[in-house]
Amino acid sequence: MKIFDTDSIRNVALIGHSGEGKTSLAEAMMFEAKTIDRLGKVDDGSSTMDYDDEEIKRKISISLSLGYAIYRNTKINILDAPGFFDFEGEMVAALHAADSAVVVTSATGSITVGTEKALELCQEKKVSALIFVNAVDKDNSDFMGTARAIMAKYKSVIPIELPIMEGGKMVGCVDVLTDKAYDLQGKEIPTPQNMQADVEEFNGKLMELIAETDEELMMKFFDGEKFTEEEIQKGLHAAIADDIFVPLVAGNAQTLKGVKRLMDKLVDLMPHPQRAHKIKAIV
Repeated sequence: MKIFDTDSIRNVALIGHSGEGKTSLAEAMMFEAKTIDRLGKVDDGSSTMDYDDEEIKRKISISLSLGYAIYRNTKINILDAPGFFDFEGEMVAALHAADSAVVVTSATGSITVGTEKALELCQEKKVSALIFVNAVDKDNSDFMGTARAIMAKYKSVIPIELPIMEGGKMVGCVDVLTDKAYDLQGKEIPTPQNMQADVEEFNGKLMELIAETDEELMMKFFDGEKFTEEEIQKGLHAAIADDIFVPLVAGNAQTLKGVKRLMDKLVDLMPHPQRAHKIKAIV
């Protein structure tokens, strides 16, 4: 296997409430990166990450599993932690080893206890977090209700992509930073008119957040000047490193929707080992 430089490595823990799709997301990431050639499923016992007899029987993760995905010349090491509170120690162990975390939650329209616990552990352990709202096109799903419920409790959470829904199915997404919309094949399409208000609201929050990371950017923001792409990336990195920004994205792990775009965010935004918070030794 190729040897990767430190800045081309992402150590990522998948954490959150039980049954939200963490293992399915790990499978999807590995499948999209061609680490595995078959998309395993938890329900039929074919998952690569849940290989223990008890895990297959109970259809839940009971121990920490490791996998990887090589994507855009970056090695993403995946730590899939169980969500049941009985195995909380596994989640804590994953966060000690990881430089960032993906908090996986379902689009139920509310915030689960497991999501709260995961975000609070990230804050406590000083691990940069990103939220993946899963199963957005499942029956009775409510992405916006879920996003706003999380945002109401955690002011650092801001969506950076919004799913485009048609007939209850995700057919694309809108990049909040650029106000550009894309279908599932990555082709640019018009931003739906009924999404424009949300895009403008969240874009405004992101620009204000970026301005807060640097005095010069703050002056530029107040003067009404637009940030360059380089300034936006620098500001987002600083905000994530300072634990004042938790990006939120959406998709469906079982159907691979939004998975590559999530991996793009891990490569572009989340810290590599040298940029992550340092762990203090206990002596």
